[in-house]
Amino acid sequence: MAAGALLGLLALHAGSVTLLRFLESTLSPKRAALALTSGYLTVGGALALLGLRRLRAASVTTRREVAHVKEEMAGAAEGARQASARTAPASR
Repeated sequence: MAAGALLGLLALHAGSVTLLRFLESTLSPKRAALALTSGYLTVGGALALLGLRRLRAASVTTRREVAHVKEEMAGAAEGARQASARTAPASR
């Protein structure tokens, strides 16, 4: 798995260098670097927003699940108290 991640990073670097060389052939080196950087920032921002949306959606689900488990635990605790109250006088 680590080897796959390493190969993925190497492929990303190779693609980045290739794109930079292509941009440098049509633009000045400063503008090519600026174009590549702005592209990375745009994609990074879009991925960050997508990740935040997914996290918010996951936390809503988690809150619902936690509330459901709390309700079930409260019901089970109440049932245990009632059962304890019914058996406690009988054992005395």
